[in-house]
Formats: sequence, structure tokens, C-alpha cells
Amino acid sequence: MPTFWFYLKDLMPLVATIPLAVVALWIGNRWLRLRHGGAEVQADIEALRDEVEALRRELAETQERLDFAERLLKGPREAHSELPRSS
Repeated sequence: MPTFWFYLKDLMPLVATIPLAVVALWIGNRWLRLRHGGAEVQADIEALRDEVEALRRELAETQERLDFAERLLKGPREAHSELPRSS
């Protein structure tokens, strides 16, 4: 009757590959989770996108106000410079 060691030598390649397969699956799962992000990460990204959009709107409004103020300040000076000068 064959002993346990006789069967173990036939099963050894399988026993040796199981830990490697488990590690490979763990690494693949971790990589996918980092690549696609969890629900928590996606929520953070969406919040940051909303904040950036709000900042862009605020910057555009500030630039419009600056342009308006520059036109107001520049207006009277240009009006006087365009008048004909008497020599």
C-alpha cells in the first residue's frame, strides 16, 4: 500500500502553485481596485471636480469685473487724447 509520501510527490506541483496563484489574484485585485477606485474615491473625485468648476466660474466673474474696471478707468483718458489739439 502506497504511503502518504508517495502521493505527496505527485501533488507537490499543485501544492507549490497554490500560494503563487493566491498572490497573483491578490495583486490583480489590488491593482484593479486602485485603478478604478472605490466608491469613496469616486465621490472624492466628483467633489473635487465640482469645486474646480466653482472656482472657474468665480475666476471668470472676477476677470469680467477687472475688464469692466479697466475700461472705466481708461475711458476718460482716451476721450481726452482723441480730441484734436490746437497748435
